[in-house]
Amino acid sequence: GSGGNLNLGQALPPPPWILPPGPGPVAPGLNISIPGGVFNSQFFNNSAGGTWNGSPVDTRAGAGGAIFVHGNLDMLDSSLVNNTGSNGGGVALYGSSATAYFGNVTFNGNTASANGGGIANLRNSADNFNPTMTLANDTLSGNTAGSNGGGALYNDGYNGVASPALTDIVFSGNVSGGTGGAMRNDSYGNGSASSPTLRNVTFSGNTAGSTASATGDGGALFNSGQAGGVSSPMLTNVTFSHNSALYYGGAIENNSSAHPSLSNAILWANTIINGAGGGPQIIDNTGTLTLDHSIVQGGCLSPTICTNPVVGDPKLGALANNGGFTPTFLPGTASAAIDAGTATGCPATDQRGIARPQGLRCDVGAVEVVAYDRIFADNFDGTPTP
Repeated sequence: GSGGNLNLGQALPPPPWILPPGPGPVAPGLNISIPGGVFNSQFFNNSAGGTWNGSPVDTRAGAGGAIFVHGNLDMLDSSLVNNTGSNGGGVALYGSSATAYFGNVTFNGNTASANGGGIANLRNSADNFNPTMTLANDTLSGNTAGSNGGGALYNDGYNGVASPALTDIVFSGNVSGGTGGAMRNDSYGNGSASSPTLRNVTFSGNTAGSTASATGDGGALFNSGQAGGVSSPMLTNVTFSHNSALYYGGAIENNSSAHPSLSNAILWANTIINGAGGGPQIIDNTGTLTLDHSIVQGGCLSPTICTNPVVGDPKLGALANNGGFTPTFLPGTASAAIDAGTATGCPATDQRGIARPQGLRCDVGAVEVVAYDRIFADNFDGTPTP
């Protein structure tokens, strides 16, 4: 079965819903929408029955520890906590024009034995349709995936497209036993793609790999395109800090036909656990990453392509509540990130909803520092105001 507590084919009472633990042995394949969506609801300690056999063609078995989406779902102001499944410990989207919007939703402590501890975004090659997913103001923290990947989010473009849009998001403390501590993007087959768009996103403290696994690459993000597939995520005003990989790519690894582009990005204080590995910030393993107006600790290393590099320490504070829906890293006084970005593609607001730019140009990273006039504001000590 799939959908540990809710499969979008059940009749439900009026919201809000607080759903207790449930085995949920419901069948997939019901293309149903919930009128008005799900809001102010909690899904906790649910599990999906069934075991995935590893086939990339049919990923339904045991998918969606709490929710299996084979139709449409809008979820607002809700949480999914400590749910378990094979693909998608919290939620699984599965082809057939599956469409989901998650706004101000927390995914915490969910576990997938295979892919996508929080969410598995799965293209259904059997019916030739692609899922569509949007995330805004969401927190994905403390989720775990097994030896495959995507500690919080797995996007599977097997013979199709799985390219969600993410805005104002934090990924923190997620773990993958394989690749992509926070997110793994896979595509396979001619014309396939796994190329999400990320704006104002923070990656903090995510980890890829374990001593028991044979892989451990891409501490925050792993991208792979094979057999004619591509993975070309576009990331604008993002921050990667304190992520780690067992072997390669403390923040990001790019494999095969993976060609992500980053603009106004910070990659700082990411690490490799095994010293014999490589690329504490980025590793391009047959893939190639392009950076523009970005800060990379240790500089830009070939074959990564860097234009208009920003040199200096971003002086990031600790991950904290600096306003807005999600935790962020606030750059400190004299940060190299301030006024160092490009206006091209710069979002109108930062991860917290603060207008950009506050100075001459957009700041680099997910946060825009507000420096009020010291005569008329309360920050007389000269420190930037969040």
